[in-house]
Amino acid sequence: MRAAVAWVFRRADALVVLGELWRSAYIELLGADPAKVMVLRNPVSLPETLPDRCGDSTVTALFLGRFGHRKGSDDLLDAVAALPAPVRARLRLRMAGDGPVAATARAASRVDADVQVSGVAGPGDRSATARYAESCLLGPGRA
Repeated sequence: MRAAVAWVFRRADALVVLGELWRSAYIELLGADPAKVMVLRNPVSLPETLPDRCGDSTVTALFLGRFGHRKGSDDLLDAVAALPAPVRARLRLRMAGDGPVAATARAASRVDADVQVSGVAGPGDRSATARYAESCLLGPGRA
């Protein structure tokens, strides 16, 4: 099966992957032509400067994406659980996505922090996702 998959990837005119790690994997494991493997980075714009959070009583963190171990939502909850109690007390984590929403909510309920999990329709529903993100980050009534 692996040989068949490798044959298909070697015959492709181009491969588009989401990061250097995937690029290396396709080249090394499947023998893809390095000239045909292109990286398309996640199109997320980062702010030029970060707000000063030293004086804030709470900090809001936002996860938007597919829930599940493979996508890192479990790792995020484990990381939050491992934070010192005073840090967790200042954290407000909002998670919205699709996939195993109920399982993620159950896992979040075991974390001693302000964590809320919401289901959204998926990556195609960008306007609903954007509204959710704005309401989480700006606060109630400010979105």
